[in-house]
Amino acid sequence: YGFDPDIMNGSGGNNMAVQLVMDGMKYQVCNRGFVDGRDAILLADEILYNGANQCLIWEVFARRGLGYFADQGSSDNAADGTESYEALPTCIKELKITKAVTPLITAGDDVTVTLNIVNHKEDAVSDIVISDELPEGMSFLEIESTTGIDKANIDVNTTVPGVVSFTWNENGSTGLGTLEEASITYRLATSPDKFSVRMYFDDIPDNSFDTEDRWLIGIESDQDNSPNIWMLTEGNAHSGDWAWNVDDNPLDTRQVLELFEDLPLTGTTPVIRFYHNYDAFPGRHGGVFEISTDGGTSFQNSEERFIRNGYTGQIIYQAFTIPDFYAFFGQSGEFVDSYVDVSDLAGSDIRIRYRFGTQDTTEFSSGFNPAYYNYFGSNQGGTGWTVDDFELMDLFTYNGEVCITSEEGDNVCTKAANRGTIVDSQEASDVKDLGAETSVAVYPNPAANILTFSFEAKENQSIDIQIVSLEGKLVQQMQRKIYQGTQAFSIDVSMLPEGFYFVKMQSGDDFLTEKVLIQR
Repeated sequence: YGFDPDIMNGSGGNNMAVQLVMDGMKYQVCNRGFVDGRDAILLADEILYNGANQCLIWEVFARRGLGYFADQGSSDNAADGTESYEALPTCIKELKITKAVTPLITAGDDVTVTLNIVNHKEDAVSDIVISDELPEGMSFLEIESTTGIDKANIDVNTTVPGVVSFTWNENGSTGLGTLEEASITYRLATSPDKFSVRMYFDDIPDNSFDTEDRWLIGIESDQDNSPNIWMLTEGNAHSGDWAWNVDDNPLDTRQVLELFEDLPLTGTTPVIRFYHNYDAFPGRHGGVFEISTDGGTSFQNSEERFIRNGYTGQIIYQAFTIPDFYAFFGQSGEFVDSYVDVSDLAGSDIRIRYRFGTQDTTEFSSGFNPAYYNYFGSNQGGTGWTVDDFELMDLFTYNGEVCITSEEGDNVCTKAANRGTIVDSQEASDVKDLGAETSVAVYPNPAANILTFSFEAKENQSIDIQIVSLEGKLVQQMQRKIYQGTQAFSIDVSMLPEGFYFVKMQSGDDFLTEKVLIQR
């Protein structure tokens, strides 16, 4: 609209912008937040200019993190908001498609796929063709349901290997009118032989010294009088009875729980998964997952490595005395599974740790904490951070690309978010006894590049492992300490030629030999 130098009575863009802000302030609710302010300015545009500038205003707000999916959180808390950089969807004049899939399966389970199609263009589109890539191990089963289109009018084509295509003719229409939407939900079968491979696992079996020996509990040097430390707790675990927990606290505290063992990263896509439940004061108290590549001398936050269920948002500086730091905070409501991709570090050894930080939020000498009381309903805070079932796996996923085309030249492709469908790590089925106190499974068999050992032990022990060729030549050996409970680890066999090998395991006077096939 240009600039009008008459700042009092002009009609240029500068005058319009100021008027929108002034009127927007009148339309704001009491105790407002940033999203309330955005919505008030949009309402002012509707009233003053009949909504002529809605998309322009949305684009400006979206560039600053107040897009369509932004959440301001509590207007009493400056640190619990969620940014969004997407404008109002109808302002983006395109033919669009999104793909949602079953997030986690066991090998052999079906995957449910839902495609949502919407035409936000100003004109209709015709002769739509949707093509979904089927990765190796997947096959089409059937359409389950549709919206916006009668299922009987959809033609399914599976003649091209590795692709399923959909077209339709709905009352003579082969496309979608402007602002029309449709969805297709269908099922895909998966192979029982393709799965993630477990390479290390600790399910926190009990509260014994053996369990504690695997983890190092630390209090940062300036927090010697901290009232909360990491502890083994019973009754709130993802599996079994026990998990690690650190309480939320209204004082300045920083607590560390470090796995006291180096993890060798082998396989094609090494990924860490852990289950956790958090209830921490939003934006001020929270937990981080950190990785070290130098034996624990220094650690880095994993913010950019999360591929599913990552950090809640940016935490206040005082929690860890680090600027622009991201963490888990707020309330997860239940145990969630977070995945950390460490494939760029493959071939190296890493250490991991959980770190929980809190800021002193006590505002009165009596110890009363109004911010805590308003959020938790008490002065005691939340349950803090509970972690369980730590696992390192060689990740396997299904995530084919889906594309939509039209006669008008549209060609849009996308994939499901968060790596699509994750195939859970395989539970060992061929379990054998290594003496009276220990059982073990060696899998997969045949193996390609990774061989995993899963142990169930009743006591701590050392295991000697040798891999011997059919000619009796020792080709690989290692010694591993096994702790009481369930655990798994993997070794890299990618350098071994294909063929049969004997895997010999010894613990004290107990022996077990397994025959495995290396096949690629």
